[in-house]
Amino acid sequence: MPLGKTYSAAHWIDGDFSDDGVMVAAVAPSTGADIGKVATGGRPQAEAAIAAAAYAFETSEWTQNLRLRAAMLFAAADRMEARAPELALLLAIETGKPIRAARGEIAGTISETRYYAGLVRTVAGRMIEVEPGVYSLLAREPAGLPGSSSHGTRLASCSFARWHRRWRRVAPW
Repeated sequence: MPLGKTYSAAHWIDGDFSDDGVMVAAVAPSTGADIGKVATGGRPQAEAAIAAAAYAFETSEWTQNLRLRAAMLFAAADRMEARAPELALLLAIETGKPIRAARGEIAGTISETRYYAGLVRTVAGRMIEVEPGVYSLLAREPAGLPGSSSHGTRLASCSFARWHRRWRRVAPW
């Protein structure tokens, strides 16, 4: 399953891509082939991203314009869906998982993104049961740094639900 091209993943901080000049190889575990480059990051990148997110949250219409936030998430889901075969192939090669599992993960990511896009337009402060025994409280606060802490050299998108559970365990606030 050749990719046909290599990928590059940089940090997205304050509206700009940045790799700070430090890129490491993303390697396919099954073949050892170089499939792309990934920006490394540490405390300075995390602090810059947190500061940019807090500033955007406090000074833009993002916090109050629920339609804008929902539209952005729906657009992200549409873009992932348009590239789903490519994303699934990249995920399978990068992680060594079967292509069928990778397709399912990408489909789940798209579904979760649309689900949370719909929830954005609900009233904040409402507690809901998202699945048996799992509860979610909608609150208007920054959601953290999606993509800032991924495992290994993962380039593909993670499910929002799994990311959120991980983020809640490691977020400093």
